[in-house]
Amino acid sequence: MKKKTLKTTGSETFTINEIAIATGLPESTLRYYEKVGLISPIPRGEISGHRIYPASSLVIIDGLACLRASGLSLEEMRLALAFWSQGDETISAQKSLFQKHVERIDHELEMLNTRRAYLSAKVACLEAKERGDQEAAQRFQEQYEAVATTLKEQHR
Repeated sequence: MKKKTLKTTGSETFTINEIAIATGLPESTLRYYEKVGLISPIPRGEISGHRIYPASSLVIIDGLACLRASGLSLEEMRLALAFWSQGDETISAQKSLFQKHVERIDHELEMLNTRRAYLSAKVACLEAKERGDQEAAQRFQEQYEAVATTLKEQHR
């Protein structure tokens, strides 16, 4: 979904579709976030019953969209919202939350790089076999077998 910037003066209201387009979050996710309490209950139109998002909700929802895109869990998002609402007195706690996530991503990157090294060596081995270069095939086989040990250890 392509994001679109909403211009606000603070008093406007928006439909769920407009908020979805502005934040990149699907409407179903917006409803879910409201259901589980990440977003405060959204007022509804008296006649239509449709959600009417106040402009003030856009900042929080956009923040949630960034946290979601960063891979934080719902509980981590809930914690981040609680910290944000408490202001600067929680800077240290916020830093800790995000640093733990950076470390988790670093670990995931390490695992992905190992997978990539294994698969790349496997492909190179097969390409060498295709062209009849048994010496190169053997070298690449030794490479992927060496990486295979690390790969299996990472997934235990």
